[in-house]
Amino acid sequence: MFFHKLGEVEDEGNTFWVCEEVFLNDARDMIEDLGEVYIFKADETPEGIMLEGVEYETAKKVFEKWQQSIPDIEEMFFEEDGE
Repeated sequence: MFFHKLGEVEDEGNTFWVCEEVFLNDARDMIEDLGEVYIFKADETPEGIMLEGVEYETAKKVFEKWQQSIPDIEEMFFEEDGE
């Protein structure tokens, strides 16, 4: 499985990565399709970052927190200037 990191969320002293599964072509040089979104707990170790799966309730909470942190694209580009 291959994943693309969409973002990070800090919650209760832990760091979580929001990742989307990606499917690569046979040459593994292009993304062909996207899959499900997964939440991983990210821990810094001497060897690098260690990702660990989380329980459903934690994943749901982290995903909702991540969604709230994303700016509203429509608002960013089409906001009225009030005049």
